[in-house]
Amino acid sequence: MKLIKLTVSMLKKSQNNLSWHTTKAWLAVFVYLSACIAPVSGMASPVRSYEQQLEQVRLYINNEMYEAARTELLKLSQSKSGQQDERVYIALAKVTYKLHQITMALSYLRTARSLAKVPQAKEKLSSLYEQWLSTYGLVRFEPADQVQRGIVNLSRKRKLINKERQAALEYAQKALKKGVDLPLSLYLPYGHYSANGTSFKLKRNAPTPIVELMLVPMAEPQKQPSSSHANQHWLYIGLGSAAVVALGIVAYSLSQDEEAPSNRLTINITDGR
Repeated sequence: MKLIKLTVSMLKKSQNNLSWHTTKAWLAVFVYLSACIAPVSGMASPVRSYEQQLEQVRLYINNEMYEAARTELLKLSQSKSGQQDERVYIALAKVTYKLHQITMALSYLRTARSLAKVPQAKEKLSSLYEQWLSTYGLVRFEPADQVQRGIVNLSRKRKLINKERQAALEYAQKALKKGVDLPLSLYLPYGHYSANGTSFKLKRNAPTPIVELMLVPMAEPQKQPSSSHANQHWLYIGLGSAAVVALGIVAYSLSQDEEAPSNRLTINITDGR
């Protein structure tokens, strides 16, 4: 567990605009530590218990690795135990809230509240739910014609001063511009808005506005040119007679942040054979 905590701390630091060499160095250390704690060749990989997975989630959250935490939580929510565990949905609510996905956060919080068995826990979750609703209001978009899928250009009359609320608004705007299906219910910070030219207002303690929209048609998807770049920068680990493990996704993601130097460094890690 100490090695895992150290690894997560290293990966978190590598996200903070470090140089290409430093990022690669952290990745190499991570790979080495992973090899050290890997099972001996020929033995089955140990299966983490449910509580160990929850502990991993807490570790991610404490290190502000919210995307990783959400990925782990979504896996847990599909398990038999996770489907009935309020802790999973409380964590999902708080993580998605941190990621500015307010509509999903409130949905997860409602699920957690319904699963809570202790009255005090239900009361605490209800209090948090009301706290979030004091900042965000619900709007419902419905199609004004037969077109039910398209783009929604959402704008706000005044920019929000609060950075968290502004980030939540920007997340919603980006999602709507990618194309959505109507009808759609969405939580936004309170205020005056315009969606595809139709104005509406979100106000505390007011009925949910129903906004009929003429959707903007979505452009035909263009075929992306094939590239061999995705097959580059693969990192392999030799673990005796074990199969070669490829970590291309991690290496490729790092290569997108900044251009790699022309002088490449190859790191081979073996078990001494």
